[in-house]
Amino acid sequence: MKNSAPRSAFTLVELLVVVSIIGLLGGLAIPAIQAATKKANTVGTLNQLGQLGKASMAYLVESGGKLPREKPVGSSDSPSWTDIRNAATTDVWYNVLPPLCGMKAAYEYSTSANRVNFYKKGSMFFLAGAKYPASKNASPVFAVAINSKLMGDDPINPLVIQKPCRTALFIESGLPDEQSLALSGQSPYTGQPHAFASRFIARQGGKGVVVFCDGHAELLDSREVIGPSGKAWPAPQDTSGGKVIWTPDPNEDPNA
Repeated sequence: MKNSAPRSAFTLVELLVVVSIIGLLGGLAIPAIQAATKKANTVGTLNQLGQLGKASMAYLVESGGKLPREKPVGSSDSPSWTDIRNAATTDVWYNVLPPLCGMKAAYEYSTSANRVNFYKKGSMFFLAGAKYPASKNASPVFAVAINSKLMGDDPINPLVIQKPCRTALFIESGLPDEQSLALSGQSPYTGQPHAFASRFIARQGGKGVVVFCDGHAELLDSREVIGPSGKAWPAPQDTSGGKVIWTPDPNEDPNA
């Protein structure tokens, strides 16, 4: 007759201890995973907008020293998909800069079948952490915008920008479903492709990316971009709080 060895088994107390340890480890892991995800989003956004800065410098060479437009002359501030594929948009930033990075121009997403990809990874217009609209067939919204203070019917000549290394060219810009910074003078978030300080958004843990006119990108605290009123700092100097210039002449009032 065989003698069976006694079977080992967890007692209820041991099982509860194991469950408790697993729960504790899970509770410690979740914040770490969230922090790692936020960091990855920030690094990805900084790298992507850095590419946009490099593309802008390449475009200056190709265009004979001209910045790309913010929109076609006389068009709406918030373009439709039809506007974006219009022949008049061939020198607008969202159509000319992405191909210089090996990425698709905005007009290539304009058909109904492709619009959803405008908001996906692999698109120049996708920024991790941005709250894109549920409907992808509505007019497009942009999580990044060109500095409207350098634009107008014709973009300014970059040679007149006195401090290109501190003058904004692109910023992370708010979308309609995103929460503003709750500053009284801040403009509503519209997702239009051109904006300035009052539509800046701090998606990266209270910070956001600014691309400057020399092509480099920086991650800045919202307080370094927007003054307490919700508008641009009047004459940004590193000692006064603001670190971003919006106009060709640093002494111009960007809020005028």
